[in-house]
Amino acid sequence: MDLKVVNEKNDKIFGRKVIEAELSFEGTVPSRGKVLELAASKLKAKNNAIVVRSISPAYGGGKAKVEIAVYDDASKIAEIELNHVVKRTEKTKGKTGAEDVKEAAANESAEANEDPAEESAPEEKSE
Repeated sequence: MDLKVVNEKNDKIFGRKVIEAELSFEGTVPSRGKVLELAASKLKAKNNAIVVRSISPAYGGGKAKVEIAVYDDASKIAEIELNHVVKRTEKTKGKTGAEDVKEAAANESAEANEDPAEESAPEEKSE
């Protein structure tokens, strides 16, 4: 998996850099957690100061366009970014793709183990 910066814009008013990048990968599209970790290492920034705004995969290939915001101060994220973007980022921080798969599998197995509505045969009445 590789991240190539296509465009970088300094936004001094909000204290952030908005980065458009091209992500190349093999197999399935990487999770936001993996993209966040890769961006942090590539851009030399802290995980808590990065927001992965969008991942737009290209049809039929192992490439995706990624939009990332890197903040100077992590406390500004909640004030500036949209709530759903902040929530997605918080959910994925510190998770890797393997953990996402394990969590999804655990949720599926928990749902499968729930007691289904037991259908009983109608009782015969004796007169």
